[in-house]
Amino acid sequence: MSLEERLRALESAWAEPGSVHPGADRHLANQSTRLEALAAEVADQRERLRDQEKALVERIADVDDGRRLTSSQLQRGWQAQREELETRWRHHARASLLVLALTLAGVGLFALYEHARNAAVAAEVASVRQDVQRLSRIAQQVT
Repeated sequence: MSLEERLRALESAWAEPGSVHPGADRHLANQSTRLEALAAEVADQRERLRDQEKALVERIADVDDGRRLTSSQLQRGWQAQREELETRWRHHARASLLVLALTLAGVGLFALYEHARNAAVAAEVASVRQDVQRLSRIAQQVT
């Protein structure tokens, strides 16, 4: 057959709904079955991928929620600790001020006591001097 005849035969075979080659229908049916199976498998994989993406997004959201919860718990803990420390510092400051005031009062009372004692001693010394001077005048007169 010439090339032109072959082309006409192929064109007519394609145009006619029949098989060009014996077993071609079976081969096409097998290919069609394979394509349908592959399409179903691709759809299943897409569904699994969607499920995995959904699970991943949910896990990320859970981790983010956990991080936020931990952050707020830490902030509350730090705040409670700061408040407790401030309360302790206030208590210690009050106690320190009380001790300081008592110490100053004690030092003041001691200073007053010493001043009074010194004044009494000075008065006594002055009295003794006067007595000595009087006695020395009497002694001078007697002699």
